[in-house]
Amino acid sequence: MVDKVVTSRLLNEQGKAASVAAQSISVTSAAEVEKLMEMAMSFQQNPKSAQDLHQAVFLYHKAALLCATEPLLTARVQARMGTALTAIPHEGPEYLMQAHIAFESSKKALSQMFRMNKSMAKTSYGFPVSPVRKP
Repeated sequence: MVDKVVTSRLLNEQGKAASVAAQSISVTSAAEVEKLMEMAMSFQQNPKSAQDLHQAVFLYHKAALLCATEPLLTARVQARMGTALTAIPHEGPEYLMQAHIAFESSKKALSQMFRMNKSMAKTSYGFPVSPVRKP
């Protein structure tokens, strides 16, 4: 019983610290978005409760707001948010529907990025992508 109380308090303190850190960010930069994503991933990778997953989604949402003009970062954040949403235990389809929206948003951001730089769509890590050949 005491362990549950202590664990609950620690999780609440971590969540509050993450919220304060997210709110203190005022300048949009890739490094800050990366920091928020790392914090969110720490909640998501070894969740002790559903609250950890909700905290991860909150941090991903904050990161998404900060990088709205950066298609690649937006795509990464939205995809990670989608994975966190799918992991939240729930009987209804609400979180899965939100995850679907996040994945579609990620896809849209990537499409936008590729339209801005058409040559990028034809390469992968600087190497030409060969067309798929059917036998």
